[in-house]
Amino acid sequence: MKKTIGVFPRSEFMVRERLFKALEQIFYVNFVGCDTGEREDFDGGIIFDNQEDWRDRTINMPAIIFTDSRLSLDKGSVSLIDFGRNSHIDKCLQGRSLTECGGALFKKISINDGDIILAACCGQPVWILSPSANSTTYVIAAPIGEVLEGEQLRAQLVKGKFLALVALVHFIREITGNSGWQEPPLRANIMIDDPNFHASSYGYFHFYKVAKIIEKNKCCISIATVPVDGWLARKYFFKFLKGKNAYFSILMHGNDHLKREFRECLSIKGGERMLAQALRRIERLEKKIGFHIERIQIPPHETYSKESIIAMLHLKYEGLYSARLPLKDCIPEEMLLADWYCAELTYGCFPVISRRYINNVLRSITEEEDMIFNIFLRKPIVLCFHQRDLKSGLNILSQAADLTNSFGPVKWLSAEGILRSNYAIRYEDRRLHIRMYSRKVFLTIPQGVKEVIVEAPFFYGDAVAQILSYNGKGYAFKPSLSQRIYISNPIPVESKEGEVDISMIYPISVDIDPALPARWQLWPITRRLLAEIRDRLMPIINLPFR
Repeated sequence: MKKTIGVFPRSEFMVRERLFKALEQIFYVNFVGCDTGEREDFDGGIIFDNQEDWRDRTINMPAIIFTDSRLSLDKGSVSLIDFGRNSHIDKCLQGRSLTECGGALFKKISINDGDIILAACCGQPVWILSPSANSTTYVIAAPIGEVLEGEQLRAQLVKGKFLALVALVHFIREITGNSGWQEPPLRANIMIDDPNFHASSYGYFHFYKVAKIIEKNKCCISIATVPVDGWLARKYFFKFLKGKNAYFSILMHGNDHLKREFRECLSIKGGERMLAQALRRIERLEKKIGFHIERIQIPPHETYSKESIIAMLHLKYEGLYSARLPLKDCIPEEMLLADWYCAELTYGCFPVISRRYINNVLRSITEEEDMIFNIFLRKPIVLCFHQRDLKSGLNILSQAADLTNSFGPVKWLSAEGILRSNYAIRYEDRRLHIRMYSRKVFLTIPQGVKEVIVEAPFFYGDAVAQILSYNGKGYAFKPSLSQRIYISNPIPVESKEGEVDISMIYPISVDIDPALPARWQLWPITRRLLAEIRDRLMPIINLPFR
C-alpha cells in the first residue's frame, strides 16, 4: 500500500510543490499539505518549525522536523559535516566528513536525554535521532528549498549542499520500507580504456598482472577495446584469465577511436553505418579470441550525439557508459529527476550509465564527494582508467578496489552485468512491480507472485510504443505521457518460473550486415596505428602523453 506523509504546515508544502512532486515519483509515496489539528492519520510527518515547539509535543507518528523553514541560506563559509559511525545512517556516510556551505550558520539543536547525534558541524549537532515510546523523530538543522524551474532535484545533493536532502531521503526510505521501491544493491566495475590483444601487454597495461589483481581483490575489470584493432589478436594470454570469466569482460570503445566520431555523428543513417561496422569488427574479433565481447559502447573522449544514441538503439546495443550524461537533451519540464536514477534512460529508453575517470585514486577519489552521493542514490560505482594512468604501477587498481569495498558490501559485475541488474522492485499483495533502468534485465521472480507489471521512466524525446518481451513472449509496452513512464498490463506468472528475461523491443531494427557497408578510409587506421606505437613506447622511453 502506498504510504502517505503529511507536511506541516500546509503553507510550507505549497512553496515546495516541485520538491514533493519529484519525491512522489521516486519513492511511491503521497505527500499531503496539512495544518496542525486537521488530521493525524499519516504514516509519517514532515514538520517545518522554527521554534522547535513540536519537540515539546507528543507526536504519534514517525516524523522529521526541520528547525529552519527558510527556502535558502546564505552560503557562508565552507564547513565539514561529520557523520557518526552508528547503524542509524547509510553505510556510505558512516564516519565520513563532507562539505556543506553555510554549515556553521545552522540553528543550534537542543539535545535531550536519549538523543542520538547522527551528524555534527563545528562540534554542534545538526542532525539527530530522538527515539520515544510513541514514535521516532529526526531533527535536522539544515533548511531544504524548492526545486526551481529547469533545475534538477540532484542539484540539492552535491558537494556544498546535501545535508537536508540526505536527511529527508533517509526518512522517506524508513517510512516506505518494503512497500516502496527496492533499489539494486551496490555494484561496481573498473574499466580500462584502449588496450588491444596484439600482445600480452599494451603500454603500462599487462594482462598477467591484471589477472593477479583480479585473483587477489575479487574485483571485476573490463577492457574497452577499439574495434578497428581487431585485425590482430593473440589468444594465448587468455590462459591467464582461465577461471576468472566472472571478473573479466570486454566491451567496445568507439569504432576507429576518432576524437569526435560519436559527437559529430549528425545523421542517424551515418551513425548506423559506423556502429554496424564496429559490430562486424567485434564479431570477427570474438571468433579469433573465443571470448564474449559485450555489445556496450564507451564513446571516445566521452562525447556522443543524439543521433549516435538512436543508431545504437536501432542496432540493439545494450547501453553506453560515459563520464558525461546527456542532460542538455532532457525535456526541460522533466529535468526534475535527471541524474537521479541508476541510469539515464534516453531516447527510446536507451540507458546511459555514469562512470568516473580516475587518474590518482588516493587524491581524486577520496576527495570526490559526488561519488558518495551516487552510492547513497544506489548508483553503480564505475571507475575508469587509461593505460597511461597505470604508469606508477597496477597497484592503483587494487587501491581502487579497496576503496570501493570500503563503502559496504559490493557486488562486482561486468558492464553487461550492471546493465542487466539495473532494476527496482516493489510488492503489492501478490503482484510484483518492476521498474527497468535498462533495455534488458534478468531477475528471479519470488515464490508467491501471481503477476508482474513492468515500467520504465523516460525523459528524452518523443515516446514510441514498444514491445515488451517477457521470457520470449511479447506484450504491449505503451508510454503514459502524463506520468512519463512506459508501463505494461499485468503479466501472469507461471508457477516455478525462476529467472526471467525481460527486454524492450524497439519498433525500428537494423541488421548489421550487409545492409550498412561502411566506406573504407586510410586516415583512421593510420591514426590508430600511430596512437598504438606511442602507447607501447611510453614504458620504454618514458614518453609523455599529449
